[in-house]
Amino acid sequence: MKQELLEQAQRVADITDRTNLARQYVQREILASLAGSLAFRSLAFVGGTCLRFIRNLRRYSEDLDFTLDAPEMYRPQRWMEDIRLALIHRGFTVEVSWRDRRAVDFGWVKVSEVLHELGVAATQAQRLSIKIEVDRNPPAGARCETTAITVPRLIAVRHHDLPSLMAGKLNAVLSRPYAKGRDWYDLLWYLAGGVAPNLVLLANGLAQTPSAHCREAAQWRQGVSQRMASLDWDAVVRDVRPFLEDPSDLAAFTPETIRAMLDR
Repeated sequence: MKQELLEQAQRVADITDRTNLARQYVQREILASLAGSLAFRSLAFVGGTCLRFIRNLRRYSEDLDFTLDAPEMYRPQRWMEDIRLALIHRGFTVEVSWRDRRAVDFGWVKVSEVLHELGVAATQAQRLSIKIEVDRNPPAGARCETTAITVPRLIAVRHHDLPSLMAGKLNAVLSRPYAKGRDWYDLLWYLAGGVAPNLVLLANGLAQTPSAHCREAAQWRQGVSQRMASLDWDAVVRDVRPFLEDPSDLAAFTPETIRAMLDR
């Protein structure tokens, strides 16, 4: 319930941390609603937010990303309405929207009042917004598994396995036209954990969204090094800093650490 979130936030002094806490709380409720609507029969959870919920990544996230695996069971507008009703039931004031696109559909869950109640926003009109994206044409080759999550209650979430999640992250690092610090933080997490990417999925991803830094999936280490050479690392750090559970992580989040992990 919303009151639970408000009570939790009272113990958090930093305004940015309160916002992260509120966003994560709503994200959990969205995942629970999707599970209750049987959406994971057709969707697979991916991206950094998936890593946060499935593997306890030490950073917060903004959006919820999914791939579509069973189009015949795809009911996004119904799922969005279920999300709206679930959040209203828990005391939130919420609006939802959805747009069908040719490749990536997306919707918004916008929660009013809560940021004001948390002391983050000056007015009740300022909303906490969470974007939901569904890739309707994902590259082939991903492997999926199911994990049980116990918060906010016991639910089963279908998602890409770690090698496939890493392949997706590498695809973003190598092909995204701008540098996103959260991508690089996540990549370091995979490298530090010794995860090997799903090369079939990475190859198919690079075929869909080519990279100037890497043409062959097997050459991803060289591609990452080349991409990193052109980064404004201060901008990378500025992007990820507000989302970290512990800012002291930045001491190890350096190009030198990433290169050391690439050379292992």
